[in-house]
Amino acid sequence: MKTLWKIWGVIVVIAMVPLTLLLAVLLPIINLSNAFEIIRNGVGMVDAEMISVTWALCLSVYITMRFRNTQWVYFAFPSLFEQLKLLLIACFFTSVGTELLNQAFREIDSTKRLLGVTLFITSLVIWRVVLSLYYTKRPIVPFLEKKQEKLRNIADLSEQ
Repeated sequence: MKTLWKIWGVIVVIAMVPLTLLLAVLLPIINLSNAFEIIRNGVGMVDAEMISVTWALCLSVYITMRFRNTQWVYFAFPSLFEQLKLLLIACFFTSVGTELLNQAFREIDSTKRLLGVTLFITSLVIWRVVLSLYYTKRPIVPFLEKKQEKLRNIADLSEQ
């Protein structure tokens, strides 16, 4: 029975992880191209369900992390989780911005359209600020020495 669960885990990972990664890479690009198309054409799109796709991506990452039989992929590829986290945050903010822009351009009022463009740009700025703050506190690779380590290194050099 354990072997069947392991086989099931391998099948789920082989089916879900590449599709999730592909959609997570393409979704922000699709959202940005849709937003520029909405601004260029001046008409909101009828069926933009990108927020639902983002939640489906989050659900697939949750499923692969929740069960032991599918967690091995994150140990085999250590940077996969960090990359998916970065891409899902990008998907979320671009999807929300595109949806706000889409709703604003369904109206004829020019002030709502200007507000929609402003909210779209604001969502992109908030996305970058959130990522910057998050990766400042939790860098993927520690690239800066701490102040005390620098002082300790200087003290070691002066003793020699």
